[in-house]
Amino acid sequence: TYKVDGDFRSNSVTVKPAAILRGGGLVGDVTVEPGGVVKVDARYTGVLGGVLGMNSVNFQSSGAVLGLDFYGPDPTGGNDELYVNNGVTLGNVDLSAGFLYPPHEGDVVTLITKTPAGAVSGMMGGFPEGSVQMIGDIPVIVSYLGGDGNDVTLTVTNLPLGGGEAD
Repeated sequence: TYKVDGDFRSNSVTVKPAAILRGGGLVGDVTVEPGGVVKVDARYTGVLGGVLGMNSVNFQSSGAVLGLDFYGPDPTGGNDELYVNNGVTLGNVDLSAGFLYPPHEGDVVTLITKTPAGAVSGMMGGFPEGSVQMIGDIPVIVSYLGGDGNDVTLTVTNLPLGGGEAD
């Protein structure tokens, strides 16, 4: 496990099979080999959610994992995400994610913020653009065109009706 909580933008990282890159800091170019894991952590004690920043990220072919937790619009944090200053290649990465709050219809969760213009390359395994997928028991719509047009987002949709019985 390689934990990043500082500024290491000048260092490139290769995440080998069975290795984990985790933290809430900044790194250079990141290559994730099949079987490698990238997991975002809170950067500060008492804050939910974190941001792992990097120059670029290349999830190579199937088998790599991106681990994120979603805390919602919480005053002590928010959702985990990657913040990428250049290219994003998803290479069919597996998403390991969970809602740790009761989401509302229309909530948008940003998984990856890509700052420069240009499309995200590839997709998450089994998550084509515009498809409805399940994160646990929460239905979401996947987009690789979210945010300013090139961020990876999930939008909560079609939540089951809650409430009591009819009188």
